[in-house]
Amino acid sequence: MYSSKDITNYLEKIRVEKGMKISEFTSGITSTRNYSRYLSGELDVPFQTFAKLLNRLDTVVKDFIVYAFNDWQHGRYNEFLLAEYIRLNQFDDAKELYETMKNQEFSSDVGRKLLPFSIMKMNYELGEITLAAFLNYGRSILNLKKILSSRVITKEEVETLFIYLEYCQDLEKQKIIEYLLKVVKKEEVHLVSWNLPITELQVITNTLHAIVFKKEYTENDHKNIKYLINEVLTIVENIRFENTYDDFTQIMIEYYNRTNNKEKYNEVVFYYFSSLLSRRDGDDLLKREFSKNKEAREIFVKLLSDRKLLNRNFTSEMRDNYEY
Repeated sequence: MYSSKDITNYLEKIRVEKGMKISEFTSGITSTRNYSRYLSGELDVPFQTFAKLLNRLDTVVKDFIVYAFNDWQHGRYNEFLLAEYIRLNQFDDAKELYETMKNQEFSSDVGRKLLPFSIMKMNYELGEITLAAFLNYGRSILNLKKILSSRVITKEEVETLFIYLEYCQDLEKQKIIEYLLKVVKKEEVHLVSWNLPITELQVITNTLHAIVFKKEYTENDHKNIKYLINEVLTIVENIRFENTYDDFTQIMIEYYNRTNNKEKYNEVVFYYFSSLLSRRDGDDLLKREFSKNKEAREIFVKLLSDRKLLNRNFTSEMRDNYEY
């Protein structure tokens, strides 16, 4: 929704583009002093004044709305693009784009938390600030204590939390993992997103990654990994992005290696691989992805040669799907 300040600033952009002097633009409608206060947001522009200024620019309301929307979308797109460059560690592209944006006010949902923290991440990765300064800024912009007790969290807040999760210490990391598990399980926390399935998958990916890459596992961690993998397989029935499979395959490879081929944990890895490979994708996406990952293929072949594992899974499948 546009504020009075936004509307007046769009009028100002059109005035400048038309080469009209401020005195000519405001004459007989409002004072230049009041116009300056409209631009700064100190005063709200009255509708009648807005209509007269728009008429002075020889612009109808419909054209003004199209102009404002397109301009707003362009600014919003650049904010998303900058955050994405930083997420992918494409810092040269990010720095170049940021130079064109650094003096503007970030107005989108992304611009309020995710983008400022992403910029701080870039500064840390480039050696311009310390880790302590980066994390302190993160705690401040996230209001970490408040957000971890919140019952509603937005897509942008979750993505900001993901960045913090990657760098924070173990104690804070565990608190964030516990909160994200509540988000996944829909326990007391409501996730708000314009594309909920994708955002839910992002939450699962980051939570699973954080648990699997912990220094040590508890039995509860193993249970949560199994639960999250089940959620993954449910969601990806309707989402078919190549990086979706690759991300989780790499996490499962890490889990297999970290558990030192222990029989009881191999079942989760086997279940994931076999479930994905049993799906019927028309373009054989999974087969192509799997054929490119030598380590995943070798692990799956080892698991297929484990008769006890296969017998247990076959028996379990029979018990779950057939009545005796």
